[in-house]
Amino acid sequence: MSYSEIQKIVPVPKSTLSMWLRRIEFSEIHKFRLKKKRLQAGLAAVEVRKKKRRQEIFEVRQSAAQDIRQITKREFWLSGLLLYWSCSPMRKINEYQEGVRFSNSNPDLVKFFLKWLIEVGNIDRNDIMFDLFVSEFERRRESFIISNWMRITDFPLKFFPRIYYLKHKTSLKKSSRFSSFGLLQIRVKRSSLLQRQIDGWINGIVKQFWGMSERERQRR
Repeated sequence: MSYSEIQKIVPVPKSTLSMWLRRIEFSEIHKFRLKKKRLQAGLAAVEVRKKKRRQEIFEVRQSAAQDIRQITKREFWLSGLLLYWSCSPMRKINEYQEGVRFSNSNPDLVKFFLKWLIEVGNIDRNDIMFDLFVSEFERRRESFIISNWMRITDFPLKFFPRIYYLKHKTSLKKSSRFSSFGLLQIRVKRSSLLQRQIDGWINGIVKQFWGMSERERQRR
């Protein structure tokens, strides 16, 4: 037995047990048993710490969630604008895209931006199309992947006209923008005006923080 096990039967300090038992030698079987027991105790302690940590994280998240009250229309407008800005490729001020494009693999962000397009951008659902970019190794899961995005976006199959299979690269595999369900691109038809509005709004944010427009920053 270990000292802890003996103490449950003979309630004396471990120092006393050590003095009493110091000349006793363990067989290999007993050494293996005690080693296994110490390992199990260590694993149990680790699991207790993990459980405590998970509970702490849960409580912090629950508390933080209470900080978010009713989101105003302006807050919603600004949140979608910053999301689009963060997910858009860098380009010069005059390099306008042919309408709004938004790419992401996070279902929540995709749903958020779709809601933003319809409610803030006044985009008709029929003007929204989707392109899928998927690793070539996921080709056999095509129908499942499309069905998944149909469920997330609440758009039928006809809005997913194209799926692109990309050759596997390390950069693609490690990229946080890609998942096993690929990267979804939202493509909005007849949205060049909204694209220019978005550029102007972003330009206004830049000017608020740095005191100059994006065009002036690029000249520097």
